[in-house]
Amino acid sequence: MTTQHVASRARIVLLVNRQEWTARSVESVLQPAGFAVVKAYTGRQAIDLAIRLGPDLVIVDYKLSDVSGLDACRAIKELPTVDETIPFVIATAASLSRKERHECFRAGIWDIFSSPFDPVELVAKLESFLSARRQVEEAWESTHKDPATGLYNWNGLLARAVELVSDAQRNQRWTACVALGPREGQSIVSPEEFIEGSAGEVLKAPPRNPVVPGFLKRITARLVDATRDSDSTGILGTNDFLVLAPGTDEEGAKILATRLVETLNDRTILTERRRSELQFSGGYYAALDSTGGSLTAKDLIGRSIEALRVAQVGDPGSGGSGTILPFHRA
Repeated sequence: MTTQHVASRARIVLLVNRQEWTARSVESVLQPAGFAVVKAYTGRQAIDLAIRLGPDLVIVDYKLSDVSGLDACRAIKELPTVDETIPFVIATAASLSRKERHECFRAGIWDIFSSPFDPVELVAKLESFLSARRQVEEAWESTHKDPATGLYNWNGLLARAVELVSDAQRNQRWTACVALGPREGQSIVSPEEFIEGSAGEVLKAPPRNPVVPGFLKRITARLVDATRDSDSTGILGTNDFLVLAPGTDEEGAKILATRLVETLNDRTILTERRRSELQFSGGYYAALDSTGGSLTAKDLIGRSIEALRVAQVGDPGSGGSGTILPFHRA
């Protein structure tokens, strides 16, 4: 699940209708209620817009000029920018049969509106749908995000890796994972390090829900800035970072790992409290699963971590760039 907080910005509604006047009529109801409406008139346009925008809610005409509304919904649901929590609604000027309505609900449609519709009812239902989606997202984040850094934890990384591997197998794309961590014997946060709590109290690190240390916070910020929007970044413990990189082959993974290691080894990231300079290493693994089924999410993550462990004990070389190694089968 790729999450985004719909309450922090205007809610984007992708409105797909073959009739301009119908689309404008629905738009005139939604805009005053705080929705940002983006219109498409064909299934193909809807897919292109969904890829670029990542909508919060989708309203589709049952009959489009190029494909059926249900086929358009199914295609949009398959996009990596669209997660399973996004509500899909069918709007139609026709009266659907019992069989057609059942087909819609089996396809994951949340509701069906027939013209003429009640504007107040439409807005109220859409608001309730987005509220339900927001609650699901918050529950998901509480178990899939690290509370100190906001990065994915193990549960989140594994869930995201499952999504990426499935997409890569379905579309014959490369996917990669880069693992990063300080060299053997070094640690970002030591058990003796004290952390200032949010209320001014002093806590022993690492507590269950730690207040993120300044040093770890700076490393996290550097890492997030250096990754791409399509990448998914996570943390394991307080030392190992993972970056899942969709559409990235072996050469691309090496380039990404090199850039990230160089970013983390930048001396300006250090604080005066740190007595010795940390030196990060990196491991990576990239795969193109042409057979569709031989690669698993745990393979993707585990092999990059194996490469990191070898790199962490190797010769860091000159220039402070650390060691960066690919995964190699024994």
